[in-house]
Amino acid sequence: MNRKALLLFFAALLCVALFVSCNQTIHAVVYYPNGGEGSMEVQKTSKDRVSLSPNKYYRTGHSFSGWAKSATDPVLYKDGETINIDSDVFLYAKWTPNTYTVRFDPNGGSGMMEDQEFQYQSSQALSENKFKAPHEYQVFINWKVKGSDKYYMDEEKVWNLTDKDKEVITLEAQWGEGIHYRKKIVVWEQGIMTYEYQECAIANYKVKILDKDNIITKLDEGWYAVIEDITVNDRMKVNGDVHLIIFDGATLTAPKGINVDSEDKLTIYDQGITNDDLGKIVITGPDNGCAGIGGGSDGHPAGRITIHGGKLEIQGGPEAAAIGGNDCAFHEKIIIYGGSIVARGGSLAAGIGSGSSPNGTPGVVEILGGSVDATGILGAGIGGGIDGGHNGTIIISGDSVVNAVGGEPSDGGTAGEPSAGIGGGGFSNGGKIYILGGTVTAKGGLRPEFDYGPKVVGSGIGGGNVDDKNTYGTLECLSDIKIMVSSDGKKWENYNGTDRKRYMRSEVVR
Repeated sequence: MNRKALLLFFAALLCVALFVSCNQTIHAVVYYPNGGEGSMEVQKTSKDRVSLSPNKYYRTGHSFSGWAKSATDPVLYKDGETINIDSDVFLYAKWTPNTYTVRFDPNGGSGMMEDQEFQYQSSQALSENKFKAPHEYQVFINWKVKGSDKYYMDEEKVWNLTDKDKEVITLEAQWGEGIHYRKKIVVWEQGIMTYEYQECAIANYKVKILDKDNIITKLDEGWYAVIEDITVNDRMKVNGDVHLIIFDGATLTAPKGINVDSEDKLTIYDQGITNDDLGKIVITGPDNGCAGIGGGSDGHPAGRITIHGGKLEIQGGPEAAAIGGNDCAFHEKIIIYGGSIVARGGSLAAGIGSGSSPNGTPGVVEILGGSVDATGILGAGIGGGIDGGHNGTIIISGDSVVNAVGGEPSDGGTAGEPSAGIGGGGFSNGGKIYILGGTVTAKGGLRPEFDYGPKVVGSGIGGGNVDDKNTYGTLECLSDIKIMVSSDGKKWENYNGTDRKRYMRSEVVR
């Protein structure tokens, strides 16, 4: 073959190679997290067999088990498996809930208990304690998670003690004479939520006793019990996660209130042994700008406040809520499970909720039981204060009985303000309101006619005296819940969430 012919031959081979190369088909493998998190790039290939990319997705409390052709199909491919491919492939990550073991430690006691197996996102009751106390005079108090400050009662329903697969969680038996208290828990049974009291006890050596011989104003993280009538004249200060038990028949009188700033938590319990003589907290005169229970006047929002029971008579300082935010900050979260609570805000503030001129993000109020009587002085009964008092989220459920009055005149005055009974203060946003149980009455505030303006009224539930529907707020309620609303406290109308009543400024969500 001469030189020219050889060149023509190689040129032809090159053209064939280029033609074949240009006509190769590129297929893609697309990976979906299917409930997981993270990211994975689309995998492209021109081959008819490909090794799947290693999984990079993750899901809390779950382990990756392989890939499927749809979100609900069973696993088809293992991680990194080599598969045949002749078209685009779409793969969905499949996840298996992690399992873990609960091991019981007698912690000085005697006897044997078998380990208990749990699955992430599934709850079950802890095994009944079978250990015997180390000494005859001691009793079983509760279980403590080893290495933490978490406690669980005997046979309490628990879930998600860890999200790590195959981990062993050790529960140490706690022994002592015990101080009894009562807390209300939420129980889920087949999608139905109920609330029930649980009799609890904590070893007495873990509790600091407050009595006439031991008056404490700074409550550092831990457990405290008021065992007799005491008066604390200085404002009390919560530092960290504080649990406070009020013994039956005992009264804590703290005229200047209890400070619970952001990052701090206060949980209040009664003993509930007699029920007719529950422990009591009385707060009558906090300093200007300080909530009765909640934020001080330093501008920090109130921290988390949880009330399981007891009789509380709480007054907010001038421009601050009885329970919740101070004069210039919102509250974070307030949860009321039970008890008998009378909350009266300071001037310009809500009874339960925010102070007069809050900054930041409105918080959450949950009332899941008990009797709650909340009065806002110019502000909302439950919700926002008068100046910029937007409401956040309010949830009322369980067996609660709630009476909320907004916009009441300040001491010595005759004119109120058009704040909502439940919702926004003054002319402010009603926020999100859910009434899913209990009995509710709500009265909006009334400002009479003056030379500078006509008479205006606040809504029973929703925004204050607002005209813009964007500031009405939203209300979701069940039709069989009794909700009575009024603007003047004389004419009351039933509201079931179906027909708009005269004194409602809230958009109904169905």
